[in-house]
Amino acid sequence: MRARNSWVCALCFALAGAGEGPVLSATLRIRADHAPPSARAQVFTLGAGLKITAAAAGTALAALLAGRLAPEQLLLFIAALNVVAATTLIPAPRPRTAGPGGPATTETERE
Repeated sequence: MRARNSWVCALCFALAGAGEGPVLSATLRIRADHAPPSARAQVFTLGAGLKITAAAAGTALAALLAGRLAPEQLLLFIAALNVVAATTLIPAPRPRTAGPGGPATTETERE
């Protein structure tokens, strides 16, 4: 039974890694495209620091909860956090410009 569970865990880690690759690529691209050249190094450093800090806080929270919750409850809690995070990705109206120096409008204002 343990060997089967190990393969399932390895498959889940591989799937998570396959999902993380495009996210990291997109994050780095957005930082490079939108950071001013004079502050680009600081933007990348701050972004990396925030990511490490968030990972450490998540690890500390998981360790705290692991001693208090059953494994099934902990997995449900983690899944709920992912659902909450996914809802923050629902697109909001983005400002659009009419061109250089043109007035900014949102998609909802155009309709």
